Amino acid sequence: MRLTAVSAINERMSANAEEPDAVQKLLAARKTIVNLATGGALDRINQRAGRGQALRPWGISMHGPLAGSPLAEADAAFLSAYPHPYLSNMPVTGEALYPAANATENLSAVAVLVKEQENGQLYAGEVMQLCRSAMDSAARAIWLLCDPSAEERASRGLTLVVNGLDEQAKFLGKQAAVLRSGTTIAPPEKFAQLADHSGKVDKALAHIKDTYTPTNFKGPLKTVTRAAAWIDGHRPAHDTGELAAGALLPNADSFYSMGSSPTHGLSWATDYASGGGIFRMMSDGLFCALIMTECAVALFETLSRDPADASTPHEKARVPSNLEPTVQAWAQMFNTP
Repeated sequence: MRLTAVSAINERMSANAEEPDAVQKLLAARKTIVNLATGGALDRINQRAGRGQALRPWGISMHGPLAGSPLAEADAAFLSAYPHPYLSNMPVTGEALYPAANATENLSAVAVLVKEQENGQLYAGEVMQLCRSAMDSAARAIWLLCDPSAEERASRGLTLVVNGLDEQAKFLGKQAAVLRSGTTIAPPEKFAQLADHSGKVDKALAHIKDTYTPTNFKGPLKTVTRAAAWIDGHRPAHDTGELAAGALLPNADSFYSMGSSPTHGLSWATDYASGGGIFRMMSDGLFCALIMTECAVALFETLSRDPADASTPHEKARVPSNLEPTVQAWAQMFNTP
């Protein structure tokens, strides 16, 4: 009956498209009905989207670690164990910061799409894809940073560096075909630039693989489940009760699979979209993506600060205040004497 009411409201909205006040009243009625039918899924979506949007200032004001911080120690351990001129002077920081910031951008885009629901527009598939991407990125940062050993973080950093270089080498290997694919062949300098870039990547990969023993990257899903398991074992202090009510790991594993449907253009997720299921899927995806992204940001902040003064954020950091209790609690794990 409730879904029939929603359909009737949609028809009336179309008929009254030229009457803004009437449309807004109908939208409010539809929200009330959907919330009743889904146990408040729309409210949860809006609340979680707002928390995700609050992470964007941190993501666009990226900063490195303070001297003496656990993250700076991991960078130093990496450069000592795996020196190579192709790599940056903050290799672990870079491998953690970009994916964490990328996850915040995913959630910022989700907030924009969720806002469109107020205008009667539903972008469910897009929201779920962005949530899945945020989980990928956040999990990468969490897995890299969560071990208390600077040497282990350096080793994991090497794994991610090699994974990135492998993917870059595949991309560069296809670029020559792109340059030749136009009606006019690209100028020689374009091919020379490509060859130079490919040579540097190939040389770095060969050196690292021949000189060291990087661990094989287990793939995005394995990284997501490892990160979720770590969060379950180190419940963030800013949890509002969601993690206390149930473990993240099974939820993250389940939604990551569900999110593959819209990501890859597969229709099977629509089997679960009726009866308000589409809103529950969006809410579940936002729960997993938000918790993992918040934890990635909090973990980066924890490791980038002076262990003796963990309550003082980096001058360039713009960390949401709700994450500070987690930063303070996790600092104890990395506060070496």
